[in-house]
Amino acid sequence: MLEGIRIEVEGPSDLPRMQEWLSRHRGQTLELDRARQLEFGVPISAARAVLVAVTLQNGDATTAQLGGVVRAIANRSLGEPVRLVFEGRSPAHLQPEDAETAASELLGTISRLVAEGGSPQARASARAGRKEGLPPSNKDEPVAEVA
Repeated sequence: MLEGIRIEVEGPSDLPRMQEWLSRHRGQTLELDRARQLEFGVPISAARAVLVAVTLQNGDATTAQLGGVVRAIANRSLGEPVRLVFEGRSPAHLQPEDAETAASELLGTISRLVAEGGSPQARASARAGRKEGLPPSNKDEPVAEVA
């Protein structure tokens, strides 16, 4: 049985900036290095949060090292830094402490990339939506709104 993972950290930015960055990278795979990739789903935004499915691949395209949901949750003011929360599992059956370390690194990488305003080499991912016919991302329009 897969054990659940939950990691929470202080985010690098405010909610609108997180939403813009995640929307810009929807359906993409970001190459972190030669062996590791972060794959993003389509973000869903609400009044005080943005959620997105994320997988961390580590050289094996058939089994994700981690898979779950990243939530960027606004504090009392939208201008304050968000809290980033990862909740998921390790389909690769990592030991719990290794999975927690990988999840912390995943959130740290997302925080760093958002703070820098860019991304490592990105490529469109067929599994993350291109085959389903999603249009290319337009960073100025929200992807989905939830009341």
